[in-house]
Amino acid sequence: MDHGKTSLVRALTATETDRWKEERERGLTIDIGFALMSLAGPEDQEGDSVDGIGIVDVPGHADFIKNMLAGATGIDALLLVVAADEGPMPQTWEHVAIARLLGVTTGVVALTKVDRVDAEWAGLAKETVHDLLAETHSAWADWPVVPVSVQTGEGIDQLRTAIAQVTAKVKRRREADLFRMPVDRAFTVRGTGTVVTGTVWSGSLAVGDQPVCWPEGARVRVRNLESHGRSAGRVGAGRRCAAALVGAPATTGRGSVLVSDPGWKPCTRLGVWAELLPGSRRSIKHGQRVRFYLGTREVMARARTPKREAMTPGSRFGMVLDLESDLLARVGDRAVIRFYSPLETIGGARVAETDPPHRWEDRAAAWNVLAEGEPAAVLETAVGLAGLRGMATGAAPVNTGLSRQDVERATEELALTEVAGRLFRGTALEEVQELALRATLDLHRQRRRLRRVPREALRAALAERCDEALAEEAIRALVDSEGLKEHGPGIRLADWEPCLQETEQTVLSDLFSAIAGGGLQPPWTAEILSGLDAPRELADDLLAHLREEGRIRTVALGLDLATETLLAFEQRTIEMLSDGRAAPPALFKQEFGLSRKYLIPLLEHLDRRGVTTRTDAGRTLAARAGQ
Repeated sequence: MDHGKTSLVRALTATETDRWKEERERGLTIDIGFALMSLAGPEDQEGDSVDGIGIVDVPGHADFIKNMLAGATGIDALLLVVAADEGPMPQTWEHVAIARLLGVTTGVVALTKVDRVDAEWAGLAKETVHDLLAETHSAWADWPVVPVSVQTGEGIDQLRTAIAQVTAKVKRRREADLFRMPVDRAFTVRGTGTVVTGTVWSGSLAVGDQPVCWPEGARVRVRNLESHGRSAGRVGAGRRCAAALVGAPATTGRGSVLVSDPGWKPCTRLGVWAELLPGSRRSIKHGQRVRFYLGTREVMARARTPKREAMTPGSRFGMVLDLESDLLARVGDRAVIRFYSPLETIGGARVAETDPPHRWEDRAAAWNVLAEGEPAAVLETAVGLAGLRGMATGAAPVNTGLSRQDVERATEELALTEVAGRLFRGTALEEVQELALRATLDLHRQRRRLRRVPREALRAALAERCDEALAEEAIRALVDSEGLKEHGPGIRLADWEPCLQETEQTVLSDLFSAIAGGGLQPPWTAEILSGLDAPRELADDLLAHLREEGRIRTVALGLDLATETLLAFEQRTIEMLSDGRAAPPALFKQEFGLSRKYLIPLLEHLDRRGVTTRTDAGRTLAARAGQ
């Protein structure tokens, strides 16, 4: 089966794309080859001069479909080569299906070897090709089919013209976007080092840039660049690129990808919107192992189908792929799915979510929007799926497939909420305020004897449901609106009051009496609790209640004093030190009749309060206390 692809590329470009000796000896393309078809000074849609059109010569044989997929990645238009004497072959159908699954929308057909057939046979072959195109995609029915002969030169000029007209309609790839280039070849050049080649999918790469090479995760430096053999300072989206790299790992090769933005993260799960080819003989069952081709990388994966049901040929559906190795993906990426064994192309997919949660089925309805929607709808849907965890603004281009500019415009259009570098739906702050009020009420009810709840307990409760920074913003907003009130180190509902039962009031009174009755030398907490006929949890709550009410204050760990007693001690100390002289501990002991067990904690408490200052000679009155 030889449609004459390589010979045709040679006639169009004067370039031999069969690089290997084995390819030339067998007359069979095994790996991908590249060539540039020169144009006579046309201008592209932006008015910039175009050097020519890059052509990727991919293998046609069934044994080398994996290589064909690596070459087909990133193409904008299809040059389909069909021999007039044989017509479309079984592999032609698979190639055409792959092109459609990869999102190719325009192309031209070269009907080769017309010198070998008569006009009637050539007409029949042309009609068969039109049927193939129309069956593959209705929009392909009007693709030009150009009869050519490499041997006689017939139709070559007409084919060049058709290719130029078709490619002029191709929408330009975005250079003002995240840079990404899947690597299709890597080799070493003496004196230069590692050189990688590929088609720039988006953004641009310049000499001196320091992209990251995945999945190796190594940051490399671009020493120099070429595009179709010509030196370049920068190579933009849609162009072939050869980059000499400094620091490239030894494992860099086909399947690696260069990116230049921290928003890129490798993933181990993908949520995809998939379709199975109508003519496929295979279905996809839940848990089935498949081959997933994205860019130049092949990854094995396990399919997780909706409701664990088998997906039949011709169906479109959302599913999850558990990847057996890391993959760098972006929402909107198109990929091909092949049966694990025997090797057959069974369908394609568009990436809709990277690393989706394990409970994903209720998200699948949104994945079609992410794969096919307009920018505003895509961003709104992606932010909606992110929920109250939010989406990092830096990761938004990867998580939506939109450029930074599209993300910014859509953010303004949708009036999204942005907090601490994360995007949330517009109602997120109000939603979290409601969660915070309910969580505070729940915490109050759990410890109904207390006036306040620990702020950390509220944060922990919200952390289970939402982003930490968004929770803090919601709490601040509630305090400003007086829905919540700050109470010392804690927080409370504005209308909350502690609730003590009659028996608890009795225990509370006993606790306070034990502390207040001890004056400056009350029993330590452990002593009080050991003699108290009450559960430890209740006693702890009631001690906390007394502290909240300001009736007692903690002097040291395990030691509380009645507030009135402590304030009287503080006032007597100020009077005692008012003459400016330092007082040693012995003087305090004599003045207050305290043992060292109580004296030292009390003096250290006054130091912390800023009432006294410790010196070598003893305590003096702190400047603030003496004012």
